[in-house]
Amino acid sequence: MHSSAFRTFAPLFATTFTLLSACSAAQPSPVVASPQHRAVDAPSPSSDASCAAPPPLWDQECPAGDDACSEAQRDGAKAWHAWTLRCAPVSPRDPIAGETVQANVPYPPGGQGICTAGNLTVEKVEQNDITVLRVKNETRGQCDDLLSFSGLDLGTLPAGRYRIDTGYWSNEFVVRPAGSDPGELPETTRLAAEVALVDAPGQCFGMPGPSVDGASKGDFDRRRVGRQMKKAFPDRSYQELERLYASAGHVTVTPDGPDSWRYAYRDGACCTISDVEGTLTRDAAGKVLVGPARVVSSESVPC
Repeated sequence: MHSSAFRTFAPLFATTFTLLSACSAAQPSPVVASPQHRAVDAPSPSSDASCAAPPPLWDQECPAGDDACSEAQRDGAKAWHAWTLRCAPVSPRDPIAGETVQANVPYPPGGQGICTAGNLTVEKVEQNDITVLRVKNETRGQCDDLLSFSGLDLGTLPAGRYRIDTGYWSNEFVVRPAGSDPGELPETTRLAAEVALVDAPGQCFGMPGPSVDGASKGDFDRRRVGRQMKKAFPDRSYQELERLYASAGHVTVTPDGPDSWRYAYRDGACCTISDVEGTLTRDAAGKVLVGPARVVSSESVPC
């Protein structure tokens, strides 16, 4: 089993931004969510109080020669690194047999310089009632352990106890039996999907509209979000649910009072792009009612 090592701020902040979205989208209302940054596939913080919220994200570029800025950037990266390895090393959290499991592991401590191409090799060793995943870092060159994560794709794992062991870092996790409850979709994702069912964003010639998020992988039924979508919309096929999930990713939902929200999306019909808004309400029986879509602005584009 192999996975390419990766480095630099770009993948670090890509990973941590997803984690930040996970933390934000998992909170109770009021929440503002952009569903294209999906929380459901990201690791969730543990119950440890120190993991309740990740450290602030450092997103500024440092001018050349600004040592104070560079040091603050380094400290921010170090805090994110420590938080991720302590609170969310495995994604999805509490994996279920059949789901694709991913992990973040640290590079060896004390490294300096830039990583070059290399792989992480995983060896499975059965020890009593636990499977040890021994990770050998075959990265050539050296890596700055404060600014780097090494991504590890563990594939699908059968139910049981596991321990990732790099020789200098370890983490235990449990894969639950197939068919275990995947949990609920975050409320904003469910609401965005309800809008997409009624009035999905359209597209033409590459204009805004449903993406093919995950379609090329062909593994939507093995992803946590796929199973949550199936739980929420049991009468639809996984293929339909993947398209619905992708379409919902273009809908933004914001709270607008008790049991009411506002939704918005950009619709890309041929030759015209429109910004659309509407309202959502929940009735006494718990049913979500999608109000009519209203075009608030539009512009003609070359076609």
